[in-house]
Amino acid sequence: MAPIDLESGAEVAERGPEDADGFAPSPPSAPPLSATRFDSLLRAFLSTAHASSGSFWSRIGDEFVLQAPTTAPGTTDRVPVSGIQGWEPRWFGDALILPLRVDDVIVGIVRLESVDSTPETYEATCALADVTARALISTYDVPHTDFAKEPESGCYPLAFFMPHVEKEVARARRYHRMLALAYATLDNFDELLATAEQRLVRGAARRLMRAIQAVVRDSDVVTRPRDAEFAVLLTETDSLGGYSLARRLRNLYLRGEVITRLVEVLPLNLSIGVASFPYDATSGEELISRARQRAQQHASSIIRRFGLEFQSIWDILSVLLKDGDHYAHSRSGRLYLHPTLRPFDDPDGITRHDIFSKTLVDEIIREVAHEVSRRSHQRGNFVLLETEPSVDIATEAFASLVGSQTRVTYLVGYPVGLQNLPHVSVVPLDRANLPETRLCIYFGEGGSYSVASRVEDPHGLFGFHSTDPLLAELLVSRVYETYRISKGAA
Repeated sequence: MAPIDLESGAEVAERGPEDADGFAPSPPSAPPLSATRFDSLLRAFLSTAHASSGSFWSRIGDEFVLQAPTTAPGTTDRVPVSGIQGWEPRWFGDALILPLRVDDVIVGIVRLESVDSTPETYEATCALADVTARALISTYDVPHTDFAKEPESGCYPLAFFMPHVEKEVARARRYHRMLALAYATLDNFDELLATAEQRLVRGAARRLMRAIQAVVRDSDVVTRPRDAEFAVLLTETDSLGGYSLARRLRNLYLRGEVITRLVEVLPLNLSIGVASFPYDATSGEELISRARQRAQQHASSIIRRFGLEFQSIWDILSVLLKDGDHYAHSRSGRLYLHPTLRPFDDPDGITRHDIFSKTLVDEIIREVAHEVSRRSHQRGNFVLLETEPSVDIATEAFASLVGSQTRVTYLVGYPVGLQNLPHVSVVPLDRANLPETRLCIYFGEGGSYSVASRVEDPHGLFGFHSTDPLLAELLVSRVYETYRISKGAA
């Protein structure tokens, strides 16, 4: 049949591939998704746009094939690529036509009738179209170049991945979108491949590959720069989402029975680094390099060396705050006041170590809260744990966060009147069973910081501080898990 203009319904002249309005060469054919999946996608568009009815076409070869509804009077079943007029979303009366495109390829079309034309609804519908397009092109196994995925791993070749990352960075810069990249690598893989049984070593890489396939979304793009290294480009995702994926991937890989036994005899641990645009990098190459660098830092991090990965929050604090050597080779350090510097209690009952605790830790909390309030447009998590009264500093810190996107959690071992503060979740602690401890954590898009202190009589005040985002993410996760707090950031 002749091409159909979706706006007017009129037939238009046939056109050859050489004058197809700039469409890229047709991707290879692929089997369509189930009718149920397309019906679900169409319902999502109808709900978002508050539309009365609609139709959904997906691209197969040189045609767009009607997928939902399966029967629609007056709706053409097939539309040639050359029949689509224009690239941008277009209105026809109160009907909206959305081309679902990834860069220079339209992979689907949605037509919605009687659409709510408010700016908020239109923006949400276009955002849904962008996400759906990426899910479609990934599900169809059709990248918008001549490159194809590796059949076994589901990874795109590096020759496709590198320019694709640059395009996504340019898109994120132009449209102010979120973008993150996770880099996963097996430690000591090359050395063990030469010295250990290859079957076991390569088996670990295959299990990592399957774990990645299980946690990534349809819209994520994965490549394998080396045998046991994987890079995952996460569109519409910030660094918090990237670290969340890293946590799920490590849990899935390391808690498998086979890998648990294997790691006991071979140092094949999993290291993951995350970088985001624009906070960590401003180009695709820099984004990949930064994520890979953080993966290398993870391999020698305090989490790995002290075995903190699967410990509870109080066990982690016990390790970080006990006496011992300084933590070399990490962006972490200790604060320690020697007991000989502590005088006897003065008439007011305040010792120098108490003053040290109040002035130093309170100032750090104030500074962290101030920095968070300056990043009101960024998502994040701010956790303050105190087993001793310090209401003034808590109130001051939280007041500066009102109206921000930061999720605030306050864990206290004494009664306070902060329950009604906006964005603040107050969690009571059983102070009788806890040591005198203070903990402040900020884990956010633009940076992370952790500081903890504990009185260890008769030795004095021990403290710990770090800017390691992996440690901050671990501490926040353990607080949420221990006290059954919902994990979503504000």
